[in-house]
Amino acid sequence: MAVIFVLAARLTLAAIFLLAAARKGADRARWRGSLAGYALLPAFALPAAAIALPTAEIAIGLALVPPSTGAIAARAGLALLLVFTAAIAVNLARGRTRIDCGCGGAAQALSSALLARNAAVIATCLLATIPVTPPGAAWPIAAAAAAFAVLAYETAGQLLANTQSLAA
Repeated sequence: MAVIFVLAARLTLAAIFLLAAARKGADRARWRGSLAGYALLPAFALPAAAIALPTAEIAIGLALVPPSTGAIAARAGLALLLVFTAAIAVNLARGRTRIDCGCGGAAQALSSALLARNAAVIATCLLATIPVTPPGAAWPIAAAAAAFAVLAYETAGQLLANTQSLAA
């Protein structure tokens, strides 16, 4: 049973990372603007970071699926999410809330709700670091659970964006 939870966590994270990278790639100018808005990198590093971060998300997303690389990829995803979450927290502490988080999808300003959502994804990463070798029968069940989790994640993101839009 635990194997299914770990596998579902990995599949969920794979979808989240790949969707985020695809959205950044689909609107590169917006992504670069979000990255610059954080004011944490020198201007000369922004072009490289704007390419490197989505590339890392793609690599992590793809590596989460095979059982042989899933636990390592989950650790890499955890590290990347901790960096993203720290960047959000630093800017919230600075009072800079009008920055688009750069998560992809609907624009979301930085908020404590975004930190809470990231905390849930970080917990999912921690679960996904457990080494497992899933039997074939676990894959369809884990895929269904992951599909539900991704839909919940996407719904939460849209609700955050809608709430912010209504408040403005």
